Order: sequence, then structure tokens, then C-alpha cells
Amino acid sequence: MDHEGGPAPDPRGPGGSAFTIAGRVTHWEPIARELTIGGRVLRVAASVFFVGNLDVGARIMASGDHPRNVSDQWVVTRLRVG
Repeated sequence: MDHEGGPAPDPRGPGGSAFTIAGRVTHWEPIARELTIGGRVLRVAASVFFVGNLDVGARIMASGDHPRNVSDQWVVTRLRVG
């Protein structure tokens, strides 16, 4: 996972697309459920049960949904640490 914050989009039609992003955590806010990888701020869905501490620098792989509207926040639906 040497790629630092570059998304790999997977088009899924007019409603948006799926994404997978791998990199190192630069910020984690467990109450707001916001995760930052590089400069990308992601919202972690309530369906993702992991809400503990993620240390800055931890390697993760996240995937989820990217809304069609580019100003909307990406939503993580799967998260793998390590």
C-alpha cells in the first residue's frame, strides 16, 4: 500500500461511483466519523463497526461510495487496517 491517497474509481452509473483508496491516516475523528488520508476527507458510514482510535500514519485500505456531486463527501463502507 505505497500509494498515498490516490483513488481508484469504479464507475457504477449515473448515481456516482465506487472507490478504493489506500494510504496512511493523516487524521481520524471518531465522534464525527471522519477519516483523512492525505488530503481526502472521508465519512465513515455507521455500518462500519470500527470506531476506535486510528493512529496517524497507520496504513489502511478503505472502499465505499463516491456521490456524483463532487462537493459531497466520500462515504467509507469497508475499512481494513494494516
